Amino acid sequence: MSFSVSSCPFPYYKEALVAQLAVQKASLLTKALSEELSSKNTLIKNDKSPVTVGDFAAQAIIISSVINNFPNDKFIAEESSNDLVSNEYLTNQILDKILVNNVAFDHKFGYNHNRLDDLDSIDKILNTIDLGSNNDLSKGDPDNRNKRFWTLDPIDGTKGFLRNDQFAICLALIENNTVQLAVIGVPNLPVDLDQILINNDYINNYNGDLNSFIKEKTSLIEKGGLFTAVKNNGAFFQPLFNKINHTSDDSNFLQESNSIKINMRKDLNSISDLIICEGYEKGHSSHSTQSLIKSKLGISNTPSNSLKIDSQAKYCCLSKGDADVYLRLPISESYQENIWDHASGYLLITESGGTVTDMFGNDLDFTKGRTLKSKGIIASNNQYHDQIIKAVSEVLNGKIVLQ
Repeated sequence: MSFSVSSCPFPYYKEALVAQLAVQKASLLTKALSEELSSKNTLIKNDKSPVTVGDFAAQAIIISSVINNFPNDKFIAEESSNDLVSNEYLTNQILDKILVNNVAFDHKFGYNHNRLDDLDSIDKILNTIDLGSNNDLSKGDPDNRNKRFWTLDPIDGTKGFLRNDQFAICLALIENNTVQLAVIGVPNLPVDLDQILINNDYINNYNGDLNSFIKEKTSLIEKGGLFTAVKNNGAFFQPLFNKINHTSDDSNFLQESNSIKINMRKDLNSISDLIICEGYEKGHSSHSTQSLIKSKLGISNTPSNSLKIDSQAKYCCLSKGDADVYLRLPISESYQENIWDHASGYLLITESGGTVTDMFGNDLDFTKGRTLKSKGIIASNNQYHDQIIKAVSEVLNGKIVLQ
């Protein structure tokens, strides 16, 4: 069974609705898993990164939900079933978690889960997972550039997920060489993080670890955000675990649901006022180089100016004004970013008034296969983007050359 909606002038209306519900359903499952996960539910892939029951279950839920509603669509997604076929314990766990989550999803939101996915067997789950990797799109064939496809990271920030910290479920639709729609679910991101980071006078005199401070101060604050962006129509935020308004066919359905339009901070008094978002894991980005860049820009390397956080939650923080710049510089000359790690965040930033480029100031191209053929990521509120690019170039001093 799939969703049926009336004709609507809002672009990608049905796609946005299905994507929101699928991400919400996967978020409900992964949030519960993150709170109970054990090492028995985790694999280590060939690249040494962890993958969990949650990754596989979320990928199956989202791909099945989209394909049931858009049967001709294709996917580029992170996971494949190769590591699962010989692991009966994990496959049984995935099926069990999906079936339990169906009941929880229907009960919490009053939905009928059968209008999304129809995952009721291990074979169906494994086949659905592989719809994200077994196709020609992954090869980056130029003939595929105008095709329509989705890219998915079922759990971005798996190490944060394993710590029950920040992680994100990230889904984006690419059509006509452009990211047209993005939906990101962040189950553990505090809804009022902006008030803690910007409006709390105490932060200016805080000498400890900002991330620990945030965790302590937000333990009782509502968490969970659903971020949606539609090309040329803006970016929106709503609480992740509230029911999504899915009955309206109005052209402004995002604005008139329980979501609010969001924008990045603008008109800062000085470049030194920028709040920098960086990756939590040192293996993903060069923290030492980024510290030199901040110094070059005159930005103090203090807790009030720096936030280290896992996953595409960084893009979410920027989009609603909790931070202003995201730096992700390559840890080696050969390193390439996966498209699912940035496509959703890219549209969220550009639709909330910001800019995302590689470290040389070039736009990002998500249509050349599974990886970006560029170096580094810099996202900002656009106010000082050129100065940041220049500082990056001066600090690196030609050590990394774009091939």
